Amino acid sequence: MTGREAGPIDRVLFAAVALVFAGAALYLLRDAAAFPTLRWIDMFSPYDYRSEGLERFLLELRLPVPPVLATLEMLSLRHLGSTWWIEVVLYRGAIIVAFLAALALIWPSRIRVMLFLPVALVFVWAGALLNPFTPLVYDAVLPCLLMVYLVLHRWMNAARPGRAMAALPLAAGTVLALLELTRPFVLLLLPFFLLSARAALRPHGMRAFLLLLLPLLLLSGTWHAHQFVRHGQVTWSNHAGFNLIRAWRQVPFPPLIDESPHLAAPDNQLPNANTGTHSENSRRLQRAVLRYALDNPLEAAGHIAQRVAVFVGTGHFLEGVSPDHPVLAFYDVAVRYLDLMMLAGAIAVAVGFVFKAGQRAAIVAAPANLALVVGAGALVIMAIGEAGEEARFQVSLLPLMAAMPVPHLGRPRAAVTRRARQAAMRWRAVGVIATILALAAVEVVLWGSRRAPAGAAEGGPIAPPAPAVAAPADGRLRVVQASLHNAGGAQEPRVVAALERCVAGSDLVGLTEVRGAGLLGREPDRASAFAARVGMAALFAPTERRWWHEHYGNALLTRLPLASWRREMLPRRTGYSHRGMLLAEFAFGGRRASVLVSHLDVYDRLAQLDRLVERFRRIGGPAIMLADIGFVHPPPPALAKLLVEPDVLAVSNRPTPDMPLMGRWIVARGFRLVGQSTCPTGLSLHPELVADLVFAD
Repeated sequence: MTGREAGPIDRVLFAAVALVFAGAALYLLRDAAAFPTLRWIDMFSPYDYRSEGLERFLLELRLPVPPVLATLEMLSLRHLGSTWWIEVVLYRGAIIVAFLAALALIWPSRIRVMLFLPVALVFVWAGALLNPFTPLVYDAVLPCLLMVYLVLHRWMNAARPGRAMAALPLAAGTVLALLELTRPFVLLLLPFFLLSARAALRPHGMRAFLLLLLPLLLLSGTWHAHQFVRHGQVTWSNHAGFNLIRAWRQVPFPPLIDESPHLAAPDNQLPNANTGTHSENSRRLQRAVLRYALDNPLEAAGHIAQRVAVFVGTGHFLEGVSPDHPVLAFYDVAVRYLDLMMLAGAIAVAVGFVFKAGQRAAIVAAPANLALVVGAGALVIMAIGEAGEEARFQVSLLPLMAAMPVPHLGRPRAAVTRRARQAAMRWRAVGVIATILALAAVEVVLWGSRRAPAGAAEGGPIAPPAPAVAAPADGRLRVVQASLHNAGGAQEPRVVAALERCVAGSDLVGLTEVRGAGLLGREPDRASAFAARVGMAALFAPTERRWWHEHYGNALLTRLPLASWRREMLPRRTGYSHRGMLLAEFAFGGRRASVLVSHLDVYDRLAQLDRLVERFRRIGGPAIMLADIGFVHPPPPALAKLLVEPDVLAVSNRPTPDMPLMGRWIVARGFRLVGQSTCPTGLSLHPELVADLVFAD
């Protein structure tokens, strides 16, 4: 990556610089520690296998828990009594080694080193500041192994023909196998690693390349064969579909298999996902996303571009937490533009490969080109494969970005003529202008992608599209709590039809996950579009602005006249979404009552629920709350206290053998419950909730 090899003096200087950097990094990371890999999102506890054997744990493992790291932790737990060596020593050591390997890649270029050192220290410092929020061991081990492999690849590419080439390919193959066994998505990038390694080892013959393949087949290949034969998994993950659907929220959920027989222990909120049922559900979700992308290629391409822009512009926002520190401002800028440089470099490598046929071997073998292609590929895969954890995924790219690899497009031909030199100057000018325009476009996209609260609002009466319905003889009022989840867009007709059947005959429908009108205003908000299909009036209450318009919120569909309405915002402390509640007063059977619609964010759920319950208590007279509070069981304290009040009734899709997930609630005061049901539509993991109510007096 530097163009010349280091001499003896360079090696001494490298050792000195590396020692100083390692000392500074170790000081910055003095309090850093990680969660053990075995605690992967607490879906199940491999600590339970401590007395039953490591072999059983590995045989039964379906989840994307890195098997090598898990084995080390199990052995540490068995023989040393804890996983401290993994959580602290390995975690800090992996971070430092990753940056030292990045330093080795650019050494002895003094200009590159001068750029690298401040950026790398900012990255280490920012990593230490973000460490308290969901640190994971493999987030440090992955970049460490990647950078070590790139160093080995550089040595293989620079080795002279005829030298002994046994140890180097074996070491590179071993590191590559361990890298692939750290995160499942690395399998998608493996062809690039192998193609580049074959080009780098071509002068040394096929034997050298086979030596590289040997540990890869023995370690990674054996694990994949075990997963396929025993569990039917091509990749060693049975959760990829659930991650993927979070980034493709416009895709309707396919029918999923009931996972209720695998509910976790009462003190754990998540069901056990280390099962074949979870594997099948994951595959169904993956197929649903793929089918959507194939059926809607233009929309899918636009969504991919948007997801990449969000990934690049997320900055240090990590798992719903945005800590405040001056160094993080520099971190955000550095990450943004180094991400863009890496993507641009990968595009340049691809263009050079296509148009420079005579230089392809050198282009494929170059370590800098491999770093750019693998880094950009990992960025895109992580951007479109999950949502909400972009900043945590960014950590895996920091050492690579700090090295700032420059594309190597072969040896340029000498510009011997004046015309050739002028043409080269023109192309450089075009490149500078294109870069400036691209940066401006990216800043505009990032500006538009930022979320802003819609703010409070209120309004007067709203009449239904048809004459107000008269109360039935038995005084029954039907209310529904449902999710649009983008219904009305590019959806399967059966899903929209299922939602229409669910709300048929209802008087009030509280909707969550409602998208606003199109950016150019050619389409109404999704609630109004859906209301027109079912003959109801719609009141859209946006909670956040994004992409220069009211982008997302709640809504109320009604066949009853509304006397007034009010929109209020809910507290946002750590989450990245802005949430709110819609309060409306309606008339039914000569009586007045209020309805409250809301959807809580997963990160600020408890604080928002406290505000929601407090607001519900302050409503005078009969009131109904239609809320989606997310998967939580048992009910949080604020809701639990409300539910025990004598004049309050509640309906929810509580976990049962037939319905393993809960989250939707219909809570009423001043009413009696005369009927209830659920109607799964496929728009969400939670089924829609229906309740028939009558006034209590």
